[in-house]
Amino acid sequence: EVCECAGLPCPAELETVSSPLKMFTTPYYAKLIKEANFRDPIFAMTVPSPEEVNAKNDCDPLEEEKFMPVPGLIRRYPDRAVYTATLNCASRCRHCTRRWQIIEGKDSVWKETLPKVLEFLKSHSEIEEIIISGGDPLTLPDEELIEIVSAFKRQGIKVLRIGTRMPVTFPMRVTKDLCQKLKAYSPIWIQTHFNHPVEVTHEACEALKNLVEAGFPVNNQTVLLKG
Repeated sequence: EVCECAGLPCPAELETVSSPLKMFTTPYYAKLIKEANFRDPIFAMTVPSPEEVNAKNDCDPLEEEKFMPVPGLIRRYPDRAVYTATLNCASRCRHCTRRWQIIEGKDSVWKETLPKVLEFLKSHSEIEEIIISGGDPLTLPDEELIEIVSAFKRQGIKVLRIGTRMPVTFPMRVTKDLCQKLKAYSPIWIQTHFNHPVEVTHEACEALKNLVEAGFPVNNQTVLLKG
């Protein structure tokens, strides 16, 4: 289907590949594929390879569950923690360390976990920084994302970051309206995830422009990928 979306024929060697992890992405991101082979960076990050299917996969390669004092909160360091607000994402990247946890359409996990996380933070005031992650928190509706952000601000969290790949996989989600809603809770740092120059499109630049013009510092992480 991703080849169809990109207007490319499916490689014969992949017609019989069956991955235990379902592949999905956005039509926008699929259309960035120029060649239907693993030399194409977007194809390689999106489509399961025969090597992946045959490899021994670890469901929790970073052993994050060992560092979860309560469900949804990953704490590796004394003064900061990661909150996985949702298990939903716009695209399942094949290199994602949480790809086994991603459940397409699973948005509401924060309603179950956030009250317990906030209760934990009450007795751990040394935690001053929260990274809202997932999945991708920008898959949540505006109102739900704002509810999560405001809850951490009320809790007295000094540094709040939002980790998102949405400027890459679905930049149209980063609207001026969303940025203005989040601006009311500044300062918030945005941590995005561009891996390749092909991803830096006009649409992606517009999304980043919306964030920067609303006053958000935008950082980027780029993982080193073989090939």
